[in-house]
This record gives sequence, C-alpha cells and structure tokens, in this order.
Amino acid sequence: MAGNLGLNTRFRASEQAPMTIYSKDFDGNGSVEGIICRSTEGKEKPIHQRDELLAQINGLEKKYPRYALYATASVQEIFGEKALAKANVRIVK
Repeated sequence: MAGNLGLNTRFRASEQAPMTIYSKDFDGNGSVEGIICRSTEGKEKPIHQRDELLAQINGLEKKYPRYALYATASVQEIFGEKALAKANVRIVK
C-alpha cells in the first residue's frame, strides 16, 4: 500500500505488529465498510472507537453495549472468522 501519510501519525506497522484493513459490506446495507486493525496485546483490534464503528455497522450495539466489552474484543470476535474470510484484506508490515 502507498499513501501520503507522514511519520507524524499514530499508525505504525512492522513485521511483528502489522496493520490490516478488512473491507466488506459487513451489515448488508449496500455500503462497503473499511475496518482498519492493528496488533495490540497479541490481538488484532480495530483502531476505530466503539461509537464510530457502531455508527457505521448496524447490529453491533446489541453485541457490545458497553465500552469495556468492545475494548477487549479482537476483530475476529467482533465480526467472526466467516465474515472476515469473505472480506477484501490488505496487510501492511
């Protein structure tokens, strides 16, 4: 991937902690969502705040009614392996 983002960003990717982007219509509303993830504490977690993600993807508010539940969840736990397997995936190392 290439972009015009400088070194003064909070995003860092490496072989040990890659960043991943999953893109798919996760909620079936006809709009493709892009979920950016980074490796944190051995888990692949979305960088998006709970409120941001819930505003974009219908149905997640029932699964994650509290911030603490969302904060500890991996992207695999949030969306499920089956949904992620069907997504377009890009990995930055």
